[in-house]
Amino acid sequence: MEIFEQQPQQWTGIPADKPGRPSPVWLAFAIVIGMAMGGALVYFTVDTSPETASTTSDPTVAATPTTSAAASTTTAPIVQSGSALDIAYQTTYPVEGSPNGVVALENGSAEITMEGSATPFTAKVADAFASDLDGDGVDDAVVMLVSNGGGSGSFYSVYGVFADPDQTVISNEISLGDRITVDGFTADSGGGIVKVRYRDHSESVGLADDPDLLVASNIQILRSGAVVVMHGSIPIADTADPQLSESSKITTGGLGPVRIGMSVAEATKAAGRVILTPTAGATAASPDCAFAVVDGLPGVAFMVNNGVIRRVDIDEGTISTSSGAHIGSTEQEIKDLFPGIITVSDHAYVEGGHYLTLTPTAENLKDDRVVFETDGQVVTSYRAGKVPEVGYIEGCA
Repeated sequence: MEIFEQQPQQWTGIPADKPGRPSPVWLAFAIVIGMAMGGALVYFTVDTSPETASTTSDPTVAATPTTSAAASTTTAPIVQSGSALDIAYQTTYPVEGSPNGVVALENGSAEITMEGSATPFTAKVADAFASDLDGDGVDDAVVMLVSNGGGSGSFYSVYGVFADPDQTVISNEISLGDRITVDGFTADSGGGIVKVRYRDHSESVGLADDPDLLVASNIQILRSGAVVVMHGSIPIADTADPQLSESSKITTGGLGPVRIGMSVAEATKAAGRVILTPTAGATAASPDCAFAVVDGLPGVAFMVNNGVIRRVDIDEGTISTSSGAHIGSTEQEIKDLFPGIITVSDHAYVEGGHYLTLTPTAENLKDDRVVFETDGQVVTSYRAGKVPEVGYIEGCA
């Protein structure tokens, strides 16, 4: 039995088999959605200290995709009947750099003559798919356009398309970058979240060179507008042998190579994966605290407070503690793994559920805790880290 990795004579790992509280990341997004439906787009952010800010002076870090008209939409007449995806290939988009500021597509492409230039401005649909962005039961469309102003650049942008009986609502433009290579473009399970994974250029290489950064962005697209809500990047060279995976174990010191006390930049390098943090510029319950997530590892979140990781949360998946506890472990199994050091208290939101709190006895671990949340029978989620953050039951509070 291991959990207290700093006390080899005792356990050096943690259990991992039971979820039981709403994911802190999705708690934030749930609040976002609720407020957005009221007509205002509000989302949580993380602190913007040098360690965690998405945009830094580090030439290996990609800038956050830009929002050309933050949280705004435009309307266009429906050109033809059909689904939002059908209309997406025939409608008008706001496109930065186009001669008139907009581009009207026909069959997914457009060509506009530019005064004083022999080369036209072009735009075309690079990718598109149907997704119910606003949760009304009707599919909307997500579109990626690539445009060219006559030079060597190819500029990629993302939009949402909402088709109504009498008009088409187009979200503002989210500009990804010039001459990027898109590796993934998908919708998440809800909340109007679209995930984009692509390769981009750092400031240290030319746009004619191969991209040297792997970038991941989560974009929220609602009728009130589109905005980048999470973003992260890592040098492609650092991804050759990822050290953080589904087989990584949780201990009181962190998850695999990601240690409590690291900055997001340090954790990203150690993990060999993109770690996304909420973007700056929006209201937040706590401006210094938020959750970072790992690209390609659903259910894993790191609480970042004042620039450093203070706890790790597991809300789904098979990741276990080094002593074998995991989502799905029974309450009795947790008690048996850690006899005499588990305190049981009632769950604040799950009727019949409990918090099983592991408190180390060693003096050098006095600020460490592991909290297993249950439905009264099995672990539904768990978290490990430092007090007071590990005890927060509503995100950063």
